[in-house]
Amino acid sequence: MPRASIGRTSRWSMALSICVLWIGAGIALTSCGDDDESTRPDPDTTPPAAVTDLAIAAVAATSVTLRWSAPGEDGAKGTASAYDIRWSTTAINASNWSAATQAASPPSPKAAGSIETHRVEGLAPGTSYHFALKSVDDRGNWSLLSNVASDTTAASGPSQDDFILVQPGAFAMGSPADEPGRDSDEIQHQVALTEAFYVSKHEVTQSEWESVMGWNESYFQGANRPAERFSWYDAVQYCNQRSARDGYTPVYTVTSPVYSGNHITSATVTWNQSANGYRLLTEAEWEYACRATSQTAFCNGGIADLGCGNEPNLAAVGWYCGNSGGETHDVGGKAASLWGLEDMHGNVWEWCWDWYAAYAGDATDPVGPTSGSNRVARGGGCGSLAPLCRSANRSGSAPGLSGASDLGLRLSRTAGRTATPVPADEAGRAN
Repeated sequence: MPRASIGRTSRWSMALSICVLWIGAGIALTSCGDDDESTRPDPDTTPPAAVTDLAIAAVAATSVTLRWSAPGEDGAKGTASAYDIRWSTTAINASNWSAATQAASPPSPKAAGSIETHRVEGLAPGTSYHFALKSVDDRGNWSLLSNVASDTTAASGPSQDDFILVQPGAFAMGSPADEPGRDSDEIQHQVALTEAFYVSKHEVTQSEWESVMGWNESYFQGANRPAERFSWYDAVQYCNQRSARDGYTPVYTVTSPVYSGNHITSATVTWNQSANGYRLLTEAEWEYACRATSQTAFCNGGIADLGCGNEPNLAAVGWYCGNSGGETHDVGGKAASLWGLEDMHGNVWEWCWDWYAAYAGDATDPVGPTSGSNRVARGGGCGSLAPLCRSANRSGSAPGLSGASDLGLRLSRTAGRTATPVPADEAGRAN
């Protein structure tokens, strides 16, 4: 039989046969078998390393997003074969692990050290949950149990169901120098956010706007389309009035407002950061939430098209000039991010708190400069080219402008400071 046709098992059997023949001929042997290492059974019994940094990245009423570092295959090297993620309403340990509920569709493991995320859905509102995981290599060697991460889902109700709790962290804000379509104002720097915050799953709809403000001048009319054609000052006023309606303390103090019809065209606005009401995201918070741990042009991957052509990653998560038909669409019509946020790319630009200015460098809880000409807008709109919808793209507009039919807002609320250690590869918070 030609050597090339002898498989691993047949080579091993042949070596044993020769061994038996030699013994039968009276020849003394010190060992039997094939000395070629590649022909021996695989002795790998080393399991993947146990995950030690399992954490809660985001919380909603019926879901929790987990985050951890990939453990690798042997020790902390290579790539594991699969994950087993489980949850329970009681504490999880090695003895009751098998009784915990398995999470559906866990992700395929990445290379050791990579950041992994998974959203566990179908949970009950206002309930405390515990989460843990194990990993296995391709030889069936299981890791030890990870650390246990615990949190409570948001209580159900009209003011909670549409919000995601985003935990503090650190991240690289801006874009790498080789990202297609980047602008010079996206210089990458490290940002740490030390407070958890709530962020609405979707942009404020026209029905939500009108129920609070009593008017709706949106160009593209539709109850579930995003509200647009209002000024930054109007957005601040909406935050205050909705806070009062829902029983929260208004965040902003608005003095000396100047009106033109329904719109505030100028005013002095101060932010009481200790208040618990609705507010605009800071620019850093916005990008941190949009990225949802991603480091690519969009929350779901890189960018291939720099115009209005076929940009598959963007088309999956947002409305832009390549698929919108030149108008806004009902919120939630595209896939959500890993954190459950919708329409962070496209549909309408979103007002942020910060004055637009060059980045000041690495920062903790940045809130932007104290003055400026334009307020930051993020995310791109239904008529935007694909690069304008990237996570790192920055824009700004005069705060008194109220005529833009692709400029809306997304609500946030401060959740509170935490003493939980901040991973070095993730961060975020803004003003």
